[in-house]
Amino acid sequence: MPQDVLSEGQVIYCFYEDVRDRLLNIAREIADTGSRALMIIDDCPDSVHTRLSETVHRDGSRCHLITIGVETKAYGMRRNLIVELNAASNELIGRIAEATNKQLSEKNASLIRDLSQGFPRMAVFASRALEGGDEELSSVETLISRIVWGEHEIDQSAFEGLQLLSLFTIVGMENDAAKELEEIADYCGKTARQMFNELRRFAERGVLFRQGDYGEVQPLPLAMRLSNQWLESNPAGTLEDLFRSLSEEMKLRMVGRLRWVSWSDRVSNFGRALLSEALPNEAALDSEFGSKLLDRFVHLAPDATMEHLDRLLSGKSIDELAAFDTGRRYAIWALEKLVFRRQTFDAAARLLLKLGAAENENWANNASGQFTGLYQLYLSGTEATPEEKLVVLDDGLADADERVRKLCVDALNRMLENWHFSRSGGSEHIGAGEALQDWQPETYGEVFDYYRAALSRLERIALNTKDPSHQTALNTIGSHLRSLFSNVSLLDEIQAMIARLRKAYPAWHKAALGVNEWLYFDRNGADEPYQRRLREYYDELLPTDPLEQIHFYSSGWATDIHDPDVSYDREGDNDHHYGKNKIHELVDAAPNEAAYFFPFLDTLLERNTNSGWIAVVRIARHVDDPEHLLRHLVQNITADGEIAVISNIARNVISGAAQTDRNKGLECLALALDVQSLSGASVEFLASVGLDDALMRRAIEFVQNDTVEPHQVSVIAFNDILQTVDYGLIELLVSTLLTKQAHGAWAAVDFLVHVLYRSDPNEGRLLQSLKAVVTNRALFDKPRYSNMDWYHWCELVEKVLNGGHVDDAFSVELVDFIISVTSVKEYNVQLSFDDYAQKILRRIISSSPRLVWEKYHEALESLDGRALYRLRSLFEAGVGEPSAPGVFNDIPAEIYVPWMLENKEERMPFILDWIQLFDGTKNARNWNSAFVSFVDAHVDRAERLNALRSRLTTGMWWGSYANKLEAERDLLLQLRELSRNPNVHRWIDKTMSQMEQNITDERRRDANREASYRA
Repeated sequence: MPQDVLSEGQVIYCFYEDVRDRLLNIAREIADTGSRALMIIDDCPDSVHTRLSETVHRDGSRCHLITIGVETKAYGMRRNLIVELNAASNELIGRIAEATNKQLSEKNASLIRDLSQGFPRMAVFASRALEGGDEELSSVETLISRIVWGEHEIDQSAFEGLQLLSLFTIVGMENDAAKELEEIADYCGKTARQMFNELRRFAERGVLFRQGDYGEVQPLPLAMRLSNQWLESNPAGTLEDLFRSLSEEMKLRMVGRLRWVSWSDRVSNFGRALLSEALPNEAALDSEFGSKLLDRFVHLAPDATMEHLDRLLSGKSIDELAAFDTGRRYAIWALEKLVFRRQTFDAAARLLLKLGAAENENWANNASGQFTGLYQLYLSGTEATPEEKLVVLDDGLADADERVRKLCVDALNRMLENWHFSRSGGSEHIGAGEALQDWQPETYGEVFDYYRAALSRLERIALNTKDPSHQTALNTIGSHLRSLFSNVSLLDEIQAMIARLRKAYPAWHKAALGVNEWLYFDRNGADEPYQRRLREYYDELLPTDPLEQIHFYSSGWATDIHDPDVSYDREGDNDHHYGKNKIHELVDAAPNEAAYFFPFLDTLLERNTNSGWIAVVRIARHVDDPEHLLRHLVQNITADGEIAVISNIARNVISGAAQTDRNKGLECLALALDVQSLSGASVEFLASVGLDDALMRRAIEFVQNDTVEPHQVSVIAFNDILQTVDYGLIELLVSTLLTKQAHGAWAAVDFLVHVLYRSDPNEGRLLQSLKAVVTNRALFDKPRYSNMDWYHWCELVEKVLNGGHVDDAFSVELVDFIISVTSVKEYNVQLSFDDYAQKILRRIISSSPRLVWEKYHEALESLDGRALYRLRSLFEAGVGEPSAPGVFNDIPAEIYVPWMLENKEERMPFILDWIQLFDGTKNARNWNSAFVSFVDAHVDRAERLNALRSRLTTGMWWGSYANKLEAERDLLLQLRELSRNPNVHRWIDKTMSQMEQNITDERRRDANREASYRA
């Protein structure tokens, strides 16, 4: 569309290094304004790409992003498209060189093509190096010399130092990191200072890229050539000697850079020779350094690395491998690459399988996740063919260890997935070679054969009821039937398989449910004869027995089963009650005797369903004798029976009976309450009938004698008990809950939140209960708090405050309760409570400021140590936004200013900790006029403002800390213009001077951190 075309002014191109200090802020500003723009960031690190991607995908953003790099692991990110470019053609490199340097000769252009190795950036770099010289170069080495030296005289010692430096990803050259350059200098027989001076000239040439305290030889093709020159000019064994002389960190950087020279025989020989020496045993591998080294050796000598890893780990048992912990992550990343290669697939996959069976990580790309991912149809992460993969899988399915077999069954599940394929990126790149390609089917026949291989194995497992995974296999087949039905060529085979499975499992409904889903969601993509065939097949699969039909319609969630003659309409009003209506229709057509439904209840006890409750409630309403349903359930209680399942069914029977006739419901209730094994659900049984005063007394009794857990009373709050139960009994229940310590106190909070939903307590009605609950100290004793706990507490307090039911006594009690949190041993209690406590304190200050002020100072006198520190943090600004006003900012100045003037030395810092500094939003702050007046009037020495420094320099920020310091420095400049107090000016001048040094130091730390990503 014309309106989608960006103008030239809306496209921004830059090198990351040129704008890295400002890039994230610029991206945020563009995204927040909603401006249409395209940002192109060249040579962008992966970590920065991720943060930029989050920024441009903010709500309201119309900014697009393209980042360019050498490699990435950002595969699988949401809304992230990766375009992988192969090496540029010789023709393109030639055109780039010619466009950069119009005077380029044909011979020189050929040398540039050889040196660039497909990197356009290297072509530009080399072409520019030739500007000003018109002689023809004789070789690539001559071109390298021109790039490195230009018109300067060649210094062989310095050049050898540069070659040596090119063997490392990055090298520390200054400050604390300079010890890394010392290691290299010692090897060369030089001092670090001498080597630094020799290398400095290369930074001016652009060959040595400096970032913070670190240096790196760039561009990469040049570094590769220099590395190879060093290798060729030194005798065999020199590389090994260099490696042995290095620290662990420098060894990793060297092996990491040698990846790009992996085509060299000397490098591959080095990898094979050093593996056993560097990683002699499992203990060496099970370390961070050892596993990182192994992961890097994959790029140098993949076959030898696989053999060595196999020797170290393949003989271990599953239990022994479960103890393999520290080195596991990098060992798995190494196996990700090794399993990609067809040559090392078998050994790597078998080891991944064993590590997956001994899983001790809980993220998606752990060993088990990587192993099962090998068996998805697309993006499997391996070149291996299905036949090669199935050899490993079949051996795993025959393994004696159930953990191995279970993982292989999970892999069979992945084989049947047919959409949303993804995998982690990067494992396809090994050494400096071309990216490996995942095997993928080239014909539909290969796709169908793949599905057949999975189904045949799953069927064999499902039909063997002695196999512990038989039910998993059966469910796996059922979960994929909908997608499988879309493969017309497979239908006959699938129907034959279903027939065999239904013969073994007559009550297996997954096949009918799969057809039902296909008819509803997918039928419109098939021709009419195929639609008719599956519609007829659905009728064949439906149970014929009415009770079994009820079970079928109850087997999924209420909205899972659809009318088989209706298709899903994306824009229309779809019927989501078909399953429920069919249940009602079948029950209503059945006999009215409870005994008729006994087999259905027995089936629910054996095979519980998601919507069985709908059927049970309807049956209890339908029959004349619902108490017989309950007696049948009670008679079927066994020692090993699932009490929770029986309790739920019993509750539904009671509810259904009560809906028709309350007296019948009460009969069923009495029967259920007499069964000791069901006593844990007593309150739920009461709620099923509907509460009155008598039943409320029973509920209170159950709480008192610990028949039920306090939290269970929330179920009765959903009944309209404010209309059906005496308020005195509700208050008695709340007071009873408060005797049950923390669990009871929080149960009371949840209960009142539900009871008072959309209503407020009236004077004398639940008000005292409400006040007692929100000030109960047992609320601080809960072991773990959910995100909603203190929110609900705050909600209840606000109901009291909003209703105007607050007197001085309650205000005192509430403030004392809030302050008492500072004495609770576990600090996490206060951390979860602080925001809500401050919100309520501000509400109290609005009406009783002197009360809160005096209570705080009373506590200040009585507390000490940890509690004293926590008291101050309770009333100060939040940790995330220390420059925001604290709780006491709402205290009138006529209270705190006279108090401060009595002892300005000690008391002014206290006020500066919470007084409001700024007006406006976070991105558009201006100094608060009241604050400016305060400091102008009361700051008589510059040092009095020192308390402000931490409020300005701490908190939360985006991007570099230096960016935050620069923003605060600019604000201080504004304050200097606004203030007329020379003491304020002196403090600002001194603080800004310190900030400038801090900004310089922080920029260096940022650069060092960025350099570490390159390591």
